[in-house]
Amino acid sequence: MKPYTTIIATTFYCLLAFTATSQSTVPPLNGWNMQQQQLYYLFTPKTLLKTGVTYEIMPPVQAGDSSIANWLDNRVLAEIKAAGYTPGITQVTSRPAQQYQTFATNVTDARGRKWTISFIAFQQTDKTIRYARIMLPSTYSNTYLKPAVGHFMKWSKQAGIASSGTTGNAATSPNTSSRSTTGKSATRNKKAGTPVTAPGAGLKPADIKGVAIHLEYGTGVGGMMITEYRPYLMLKDGSVFKYPDCSPYDLDVAASRQTQPTRWGTWKLEGKTLVVTLPEKNGMETDRWEQHWFWTIPAKPGEKITGSFTTISGGGNTALGGSAMTFSSANLSFNQQGQFTYERTGGGSNSAAGTAVSAYSSQNKAGRYTLNEFGLELKFNNGQVKRSLFYFYPDSHTTFGVNDDAYVAAKK
Repeated sequence: MKPYTTIIATTFYCLLAFTATSQSTVPPLNGWNMQQQQLYYLFTPKTLLKTGVTYEIMPPVQAGDSSIANWLDNRVLAEIKAAGYTPGITQVTSRPAQQYQTFATNVTDARGRKWTISFIAFQQTDKTIRYARIMLPSTYSNTYLKPAVGHFMKWSKQAGIASSGTTGNAATSPNTSSRSTTGKSATRNKKAGTPVTAPGAGLKPADIKGVAIHLEYGTGVGGMMITEYRPYLMLKDGSVFKYPDCSPYDLDVAASRQTQPTRWGTWKLEGKTLVVTLPEKNGMETDRWEQHWFWTIPAKPGEKITGSFTTISGGGNTALGGSAMTFSSANLSFNQQGQFTYERTGGGSNSAAGTAVSAYSSQNKAGRYTLNEFGLELKFNNGQVKRSLFYFYPDSHTTFGVNDDAYVAAKK
């Protein structure tokens, strides 16, 4: 018997005393078995082989005066301790992702088997908390995580998720800190370089319908759950290019279709639902984005922005009492005179709230910038030119995307 089965027997029954005012029935999950005991649900994959994968939706629980982040941290640590697991070297603390809070970690059980455990929680309108626990052997982590998380998030809307800003606004607060830059990520596998044309010889503005961002999730370093908005370049001919990493005005569409066929598909709008069809392992797959997606805002030609911005990636073991925290970050600053500074750091803490005037004269880390709709051009003082995709998040000029990275205003 796995240690987590004992947790169910010893911890969750006491939670049944807390009942939400209106509990929504949890629907089945295609391809999974479902067992129910009052407000506890257990899902296991319908496979001939015993995978060891479990996806559980726990009964409602009262958090008291604790924030959902603190509550989830304490809950996870208590459950890991009760199960007798040994934490892995790389752990992450709980992280906000829209109205959800996530936590993921690697552990080793008493028999030496390695597991990835992911938690996702939300607060209901009656202030109770519902959370899911997804336990995966490391070899199955990506295969089963996506359908489980997708099922839980879809059900949460029926269950009455609170709309308070306790975990950040969906459109303006991307979870930039939840990305992995080491190891293999389910959503951020290293891509081959995108073919480009001479500057400006790619797509024309008239070819582009817009850039949509979509909330996605997977696993990264240390088994951490990644939840972030990813960009999709939507063309007026019904084509879609996922995760663009160059200026669309330099994109060599024909060459990219040849060398990157898995990143090209089709799209259409059905009311407020964005229907996207893209190649997957088993052929073309159609997703209906009924929520968790937005149209981004292009920059005005020649527009200027002011401030310091940062994008952060990483992990560590501070969640379980360790002292290691590693990440890489990129810092961008702009001023109204059309100047910029850019610096990438790694392996330590970061602050980019202010930029000295002298920094704009750096040969390798500064220069002039130009914004033009979905394009950003950085001309470094050393002569180097970098051209990228650019877009503002909805209703915000302090959160924007450069290629596949989201930048937020640096803390002062």
